Amino acid sequence: PETAIGTGPADIKEYVDFVLSDLFNLHDLISDRMVDLISATDDECVVVTNVINKVRVDKKFNPQGKCFIAPSHSSMHYSVKEGFKVKSIAVFYYKPALKLLFGDHFNTNEVRDDVCNIIQSSCQETWKFNNLTMDTCRSKYDGLPAISEDAYLDGNSKGCRIIHSRFARINPDHCAHLSFEPEEDSKGRIKCQESIGQQFQDFFSEYELESFQKMSHEWGFDETMIKPCEYEDEPRVLPKPAKNNKMKDSNPTLLMNDYEFQVYMCWILYVTMELAGLGMEYLVWRIMLAGNWCKKKQDYWKVAQFVFPLATATGLGLAVSGNSLALPVIVLSLWKVGFPETIMCYYMALYEKRNSNLERLADFLDGIGTAVHHSSAAMYTCMLVTHVLPANKYTLACPLPLVAQHWVVLLRYNHKNVYAVLVTAIEIWWEWTTFSIIEQVHEYHWMGGMTTFAMLFAHWCYFIAGILGLFIKKDEDEDILGGRLTAAVGNNFNRFSTLAYKRTTALGRVSTFAPSPPGQQRVSVQGKSIKELMMSAVEEDEEQDAKEE
Repeated sequence: PETAIGTGPADIKEYVDFVLSDLFNLHDLISDRMVDLISATDDECVVVTNVINKVRVDKKFNPQGKCFIAPSHSSMHYSVKEGFKVKSIAVFYYKPALKLLFGDHFNTNEVRDDVCNIIQSSCQETWKFNNLTMDTCRSKYDGLPAISEDAYLDGNSKGCRIIHSRFARINPDHCAHLSFEPEEDSKGRIKCQESIGQQFQDFFSEYELESFQKMSHEWGFDETMIKPCEYEDEPRVLPKPAKNNKMKDSNPTLLMNDYEFQVYMCWILYVTMELAGLGMEYLVWRIMLAGNWCKKKQDYWKVAQFVFPLATATGLGLAVSGNSLALPVIVLSLWKVGFPETIMCYYMALYEKRNSNLERLADFLDGIGTAVHHSSAAMYTCMLVTHVLPANKYTLACPLPLVAQHWVVLLRYNHKNVYAVLVTAIEIWWEWTTFSIIEQVHEYHWMGGMTTFAMLFAHWCYFIAGILGLFIKKDEDEDILGGRLTAAVGNNFNRFSTLAYKRTTALGRVSTFAPSPPGQQRVSVQGKSIKELMMSAVEEDEEQDAKEE
């Protein structure tokens, strides 16, 4: 039943702070806050909070010392398009708890006298308006019902005046609400005279009400939703004001609102994913793939590609639910368990002089596309996990076709034409989808729009590299991992891996990274950069090839 409707933070705070008034010796939570996401649409999301309250009435107002335990619930509606601003908050108390509190525990002479004293001392205009004396005030108050039969607290009752008496001591606008005769406040409103008569269903959906009851029953409450408790005769303890600490809240991150902090957290998680992915590529390259490429490593690579769509779909599902396990799953899937796609592409473009300039340009574009693709996917995942982006049809429409695009990845080894047709068809569907949703995703947050466009840019790099690949003459053994159109590992992994091993050996001779091969003496070379040493190793390779020819 409705108590009041407040507009704006100040109004809402007054009603929330009622439980902190001197009427209570204690009104505290004795459970964790159970928070559930009830619904999420394009326009708003609804979050409910469930708690158990321990209520102890101060003996000043009820000498018998009353105490009970009861659950309460709240529903918060957030506007998605306005940056998750709170549109409304509704608090739910069960009828038996309200009737017990206002109809029994507060229905005392001590509370009555306190209300009349507040009218007399803090609301003198209202006192005069009603022609009151202390006796007539008590008489009029006693003639009111404690609370309506339906547990309304906005009608002509003691309960309504008890609530507004706590507000009136601070805010004189509530004085008119204590009047026994209809009296307008400064905003022209008349309260505590006739109930608006709104029902639970005006504020909560049937699903929310059912979830409230289910949670309360799980906590062990029966249909009354009340449990008695022993009154512990302890003085009311209010939080002490904090000492003046110049360092308190001085960090800039603490000046952010909650949504800004989510964005900050998103960037931290993103950088972590990037470092983990590239670091994993380097380690796998150095530990597993140095030396000649072989069939066993080829099989490992195929397995990594095969499980990619399942791993990515799993990571996406975890991200939608805000589960941080999405981060390692996406890192392992994007960076193919460490197979060095990104490093390989740049390495081939920069150091493989035996390739034509056109071929090295294609490698470079593949490298840019792969780096941007993985970075965009990692950022998008972080935005979903931290709820910078809501999980709905607009934000999920973009990654789903990309998962589907990898269903057919193994076809490129034996059915290249079929593979090319299927991948191109899914690519067209994905780009159509992306252009349809990019504006909406950008409205949620500019990072969402930027990341989506970056993914488009990555695919265009792949496409241009693929077109260039059509004009590149390939050796018969260069297709060991699929053509350039795959934009994944590339054509020259065998040559790349062999070169990588040679570079590692060369670097080993200058006291870096890898140990020297058996029987080879380590030589310290001073004054040369790593790049110069790399290029020297390339020249040595070319001279050796010329001699062999």
